[in-house]
Amino acid sequence: MSAFVLVSMMAMVGCAKEEAPAKPGGGGVVGKEGGITDETELPDDKDTRKFADGLVRNPVMGFSPAEGVRWESLKFGPKNHWEATTVITVGGESAECEESGRWTAEKADSDSKGTVMLKTKKSSCAGRSDSTEYRLGLTVQDNGWQVVVR
Repeated sequence: MSAFVLVSMMAMVGCAKEEAPAKPGGGGVVGKEGGITDETELPDDKDTRKFADGLVRNPVMGFSPAEGVRWESLKFGPKNHWEATTVITVGGESAECEESGRWTAEKADSDSKGTVMLKTKKSSCAGRSDSTEYRLGLTVQDNGWQVVVR
Protein backbone atom coordinates (compact mmCIF):
# COMPACT_ATOMS: atom_id res chain seq x y z
CA MET A 1 0.00 0.00 0.00
CA SER A 2 1.42 3.37 -0.91
CA ALA A 3 2.15 6.01 1.69
CA PHE A 4 -0.36 8.35 0.01
CA VAL A 5 -3.22 5.85 0.38
CA LEU A 6 -2.26 5.13 3.98
CA VAL A 7 -2.15 8.83 4.90
CA SER A 8 -5.47 9.44 3.07
CA MET A 9 -7.14 6.61 5.00
CA MET A 10 -5.85 7.98 8.30
CA ALA A 11 -7.18 11.44 7.46
CA MET A 12 -10.63 10.04 6.61
CA VAL A 13 -10.84 8.03 9.83
CA GLY A 14 -9.47 10.82 11.99
CA CYS A 15 -8.48 10.65 15.60
CA ALA A 16 -10.85 9.76 18.39
CA LYS A 17 -12.24 12.85 20.09
CA GLU A 18 -11.59 13.09 23.80
CA GLU A 19 -14.87 13.77 25.54
CA ALA A 20 -14.99 16.64 27.99
CA PRO A 21 -16.29 15.83 31.46
CA ALA A 22 -20.00 16.41 31.95
CA LYS A 23 -20.65 19.97 33.02
CA PRO A 24 -23.21 20.96 35.65
CA GLY A 25 -26.65 21.33 34.09
CA GLY A 26 -25.39 19.94 30.77
CA GLY A 27 -27.58 16.83 30.82
CA GLY A 28 -24.71 14.46 31.58
CA VAL A 29 -24.21 12.69 34.87
CA VAL A 30 -23.62 15.78 37.02
CA GLY A 31 -26.54 17.83 38.37
CA LYS A 32 -26.73 21.61 38.42
CA GLU A 33 -25.53 21.69 42.02
CA GLY A 34 -24.25 18.13 41.95
CA GLY A 35 -27.60 16.48 42.80
CA ILE A 36 -31.10 16.01 41.45
CA THR A 37 -32.97 18.78 39.65
CA ASP A 38 -36.61 19.64 39.02
CA GLU A 39 -36.28 17.60 35.81
CA THR A 40 -35.43 14.38 37.67
CA GLU A 41 -38.39 12.02 37.32
CA LEU A 42 -39.18 10.64 40.79
CA PRO A 43 -42.07 9.76 43.08
CA ASP A 44 -42.94 13.05 44.78
CA ASP A 45 -42.01 12.49 48.41
CA LYS A 46 -39.24 13.84 50.63
CA ASP A 47 -37.51 10.49 51.33
CA THR A 48 -37.32 9.48 47.66
CA ARG A 49 -35.98 12.87 46.61
CA LYS A 50 -33.26 12.77 49.31
CA PHE A 51 -32.37 9.15 48.45
CA ALA A 52 -32.15 9.96 44.73
CA ASP A 53 -30.12 13.09 45.43
CA GLY A 54 -27.60 10.86 47.23
CA LEU A 55 -27.46 8.53 44.20
CA VAL A 56 -26.70 11.40 41.84
CA ARG A 57 -24.06 12.87 44.14
CA ASN A 58 -22.33 9.57 45.04
CA PRO A 59 -21.54 6.92 42.43
CA VAL A 60 -21.73 3.21 43.23
CA MET A 61 -18.18 1.83 43.12
CA GLY A 62 -17.01 -1.74 42.50
CA PHE A 63 -20.30 -3.64 42.20
CA SER A 64 -20.99 -6.86 40.30
CA PRO A 65 -24.55 -7.05 38.93
CA ALA A 66 -23.96 -10.42 37.22
CA GLU A 67 -21.33 -13.14 37.03
CA GLY A 68 -18.30 -11.94 35.05
CA VAL A 69 -19.52 -8.32 35.07
CA ARG A 70 -18.17 -5.61 37.38
CA TRP A 71 -19.23 -1.98 37.37
CA GLU A 72 -16.12 -0.12 38.51
CA SER A 73 -18.13 3.10 38.64
CA LEU A 74 -21.91 3.47 38.26
CA LYS A 75 -23.03 7.10 38.01
CA PHE A 76 -26.62 8.30 38.16
CA GLY A 77 -27.52 11.51 36.32
CA PRO A 78 -30.17 14.05 37.31
CA LYS A 79 -32.11 13.50 34.08
CA ASN A 80 -32.54 9.78 34.86
CA HIS A 81 -29.51 8.75 32.79
CA TRP A 82 -26.90 6.31 34.13
CA GLU A 83 -23.39 5.40 32.97
CA ALA A 84 -21.12 2.59 34.08
CA THR A 85 -17.45 1.87 33.50
CA THR A 86 -17.64 -1.90 33.21
CA VAL A 87 -15.13 -4.75 33.29
CA ILE A 88 -16.16 -8.01 31.64
CA THR A 89 -14.18 -11.14 32.61
CA VAL A 90 -14.42 -14.35 30.59
CA GLY A 91 -12.01 -17.26 30.90
CA GLY A 92 -9.59 -15.23 33.01
CA GLU A 93 -9.39 -12.44 30.40
CA SER A 94 -10.77 -9.00 31.27
CA ALA A 95 -11.86 -6.11 29.05
CA GLU A 96 -13.11 -2.65 30.00
CA CYS A 97 -16.16 -1.22 28.28
CA GLU A 98 -18.99 1.25 28.85
CA GLU A 99 -22.71 0.83 29.49
CA SER A 100 -25.44 3.42 29.84
CA GLY A 101 -29.18 3.76 29.98
CA ARG A 102 -32.12 5.13 31.92
CA TRP A 103 -32.94 4.79 35.63
CA THR A 104 -36.15 5.13 37.58
CA ALA A 105 -36.74 5.04 41.33
CA GLU A 106 -39.56 3.44 43.25
CA LYS A 107 -40.90 5.23 46.33
CA ALA A 108 -37.97 4.98 48.78
CA ASP A 109 -38.20 3.02 52.02
CA SER A 110 -36.37 5.90 53.74
CA ASP A 111 -34.05 8.75 52.81
CA SER A 112 -31.13 6.27 52.88
CA LYS A 113 -32.72 3.13 51.38
CA GLY A 114 -34.53 2.60 48.10
CA THR A 115 -34.97 0.62 44.91
CA VAL A 116 -34.02 1.66 41.38
CA MET A 117 -34.60 0.09 37.99
CA LEU A 118 -31.83 0.34 35.41
CA LYS A 119 -32.58 -0.22 31.72
CA THR A 120 -29.52 -0.53 29.52
CA LYS A 121 -29.83 1.41 26.28
CA LYS A 122 -26.23 1.13 25.06
CA SER A 123 -23.36 -1.25 25.79
CA SER A 124 -19.93 -1.47 24.19
CA CYS A 125 -19.29 -4.70 26.10
CA ALA A 126 -18.80 -7.85 24.03
CA GLY A 127 -21.64 -10.29 24.57
CA ARG A 128 -23.81 -7.82 26.53
CA SER A 129 -27.30 -6.87 25.38
CA ASP A 130 -28.37 -3.27 24.84
CA SER A 131 -31.64 -4.11 26.59
CA THR A 132 -30.56 -5.60 29.93
CA GLU A 133 -32.61 -4.54 32.97
CA TYR A 134 -31.68 -4.56 36.66
CA ARG A 135 -33.67 -3.90 39.80
CA LEU A 136 -31.29 -2.81 42.57
CA GLY A 137 -31.87 -2.25 46.25
CA LEU A 138 -29.48 0.40 47.56
CA THR A 139 -28.73 1.41 51.13
CA VAL A 140 -26.38 4.16 52.26
CA GLN A 141 -23.42 2.78 54.25
CA ASP A 142 -20.53 4.57 55.98
CA ASN A 143 -18.18 3.71 53.12
CA GLY A 144 -20.55 3.98 50.15
CA TRP A 145 -23.53 1.94 48.99
CA GLN A 146 -24.71 -1.54 49.90
CA VAL A 147 -26.26 -2.96 46.70
CA VAL A 148 -28.51 -6.00 46.30
CA VAL A 149 -29.80 -7.27 42.95
CA ARG A 150 -33.54 -7.91 43.36
